[in-house]
Amino acid sequence: MNTHKRFWLVQSCWLAIAATLLLMSGCATLNIEQPKVSVTRLAPASSGSSLGTLFEIDLKIANPNGVALPIKGMSYSLAINGAELLFGTSNQIPTIPAYGSETVTLQVEANLLSAPKLFLALNKSKTLDYTFKTKIDLSGPLPTINVVESGTL
Repeated sequence: MNTHKRFWLVQSCWLAIAATLLLMSGCATLNIEQPKVSVTRLAPASSGSSLGTLFEIDLKIANPNGVALPIKGMSYSLAINGAELLFGTSNQIPTIPAYGSETVTLQVEANLLSAPKLFLALNKSKTLDYTFKTKIDLSGPLPTINVVESGTL
């Protein structure tokens, strides 16, 4: 191999290494702020089963970031006084624009096995503590985001 070809081969390797390091450092410093997720509606699903265990939930997802959030899928659950009552998953979530918001309608399923636990908890407490958990999987190199909203009714 002549000196000229060897020089270009070495230069190409160094350029590839530098590009890889630059790309890795860019991904490592990508700081995505957690989106705001709020429940705006909860109603029985019109196409529910005879037991009425399906519900529709409207979520408003607000993106406080300067980049769009391409959502690959999400899972979500609602617990009352520690009993998980509703849960669901979806891969039909639109991309949330930068500094924008979208309202999405999702199907949730009632966990009827949690009902006895809830009734026992309600007999012991005069308040309703709720926890809404959402795991949002983003497409590409963006991280998974976990959102937890909780409070007392």
